[in-house]
Amino acid sequence: MLNTIRVFASSPPIDAVLRRLGRLNVIAGKNNSGKSSLLNALANVGQRAGGAEISKEVADSIAQAAIERSLFRRGSSHDFERTRYHEHILNVLSSRELWFSTDSEALTNELSEAVSNDSYLRRHSTNVSDVTRGVLDHIGVFPASIAVPAKRRLELDRPIKLSETIDPTGEGLLNYLFFAKNQPAGTEERKAFERMSAAFEDISSGYRFDVFANRDNNIKLNFARRNDQWITAGACGLGLQDLLVLLYFVGVAPEPLLLVEEPESHMHPDMQRRLLSFIRDATDKQLFVTTHSNVFLNNVFADRVFFTTFDGSVHVDDATSRASILDDLGYSVSDNLVSDLIILVEGPTDRPVVEEFLSKDGLLRRFEVKVWPLGGDIMDQVDLTVFAERYSILAVIDGDPDSDKIRRRFERKCQDHGIEVHRLTRYSIENYFTVEALRKVFGRQLPVDFTVVDEHVKLTNQLGFDVKKRNRHVAREMQLTDLEGTDLGSFFARVREVLAA
Repeated sequence: MLNTIRVFASSPPIDAVLRRLGRLNVIAGKNNSGKSSLLNALANVGQRAGGAEISKEVADSIAQAAIERSLFRRGSSHDFERTRYHEHILNVLSSRELWFSTDSEALTNELSEAVSNDSYLRRHSTNVSDVTRGVLDHIGVFPASIAVPAKRRLELDRPIKLSETIDPTGEGLLNYLFFAKNQPAGTEERKAFERMSAAFEDISSGYRFDVFANRDNNIKLNFARRNDQWITAGACGLGLQDLLVLLYFVGVAPEPLLLVEEPESHMHPDMQRRLLSFIRDATDKQLFVTTHSNVFLNNVFADRVFFTTFDGSVHVDDATSRASILDDLGYSVSDNLVSDLIILVEGPTDRPVVEEFLSKDGLLRRFEVKVWPLGGDIMDQVDLTVFAERYSILAVIDGDPDSDKIRRRFERKCQDHGIEVHRLTRYSIENYFTVEALRKVFGRQLPVDFTVVDEHVKLTNQLGFDVKKRNRHVAREMQLTDLEGTDLGSFFARVREVLAA
């Protein structure tokens, strides 16, 4: 999976580095801000390059391998030349924070210049191309990719032609589905068809698809709601057709890198959430998507979010903080009126914990739940009127006795506005973490003799360091069963009740 990419294009001008990439990377921005241009450049072999940091350890390894293949004279008396060559390699490799596959010529030239300027090395055969190869091997090969455009054209009626290729728009998919469906049980094609069928029914909340041939050797696509009668696809919404195209490229197509423009087109938010859950849990592909959808900006699903702006050239900023993105896009509270539930939490580091357990419970797939931080010790100053007038809302706050007066004032304000508030019995939400989950995330940083989390003592004081910045990672290592018998577990049970009402 790619970690770093440089994207460069001349029309419109783009020169951007995308770092710390994850499985699902979202490109957001206002209309005409360069989202599509960035995605098109990512799809163009001549406008993209994989990159990587070269750590001291990696640089040492590359240098040692290059020295072994160079024709230095033998004997300890010549170790001095080897050491100098090693130093030149390290100096050149450390001169840039990142190296890209497009830097091979520059790297070779810089190494050659360093060696030629060293009087001790001129008479030796130092093949600097070995260093360049080592760097390129570390960066790795850019994976094969496929770009799925915003305008997808799935045929609903097609003559049988089982050898037809599948276009990124979806043309040809109907013949593939007919072919795969009619293969023997256990074959790869038949298993792919069955996976698509199961995923389609789950993501669409009960719709099925199938392809049937008539006497004129034409294939027709049909949809059905659960056990209802089959109806032609043309009588159904475009969202089902788009979902079918995306499921093929996400789950069946061989390319490991998928670039999708506006995957949310024609899809209800609930279907979008289910699709994202499928992408995260049931596939191992890396995706870049452009979107206007709030659902795709949810950092429960998106590993990285990039925000584009245009002022004659396309600028790309890492804007993974969802709040920052929503603000830049011009969203406000009123943009989220479709939420099924708002959960108020104390601070921004509590939000990922709540979101992870909502996701584990499958609630984020089925409902639009917003988790809003209150700002910690300024929570009693938050105007709750705008929430209380419109939303189903719950609040969960820490048990921290040090700010008891503030929390009591907030509880009274919630009561005045008819907002149900749950105050944790433990010091804070981090005190519900298990030792096993903490050790998986922090490893040796966790004291060896730390075996029990004290419920009523700030976790930072117990460990000697703050875990909050990695709260999502710790929560991700836990299971719902870890909360059984706790009041936080009871809070999530209450969330389920409210959403089911």
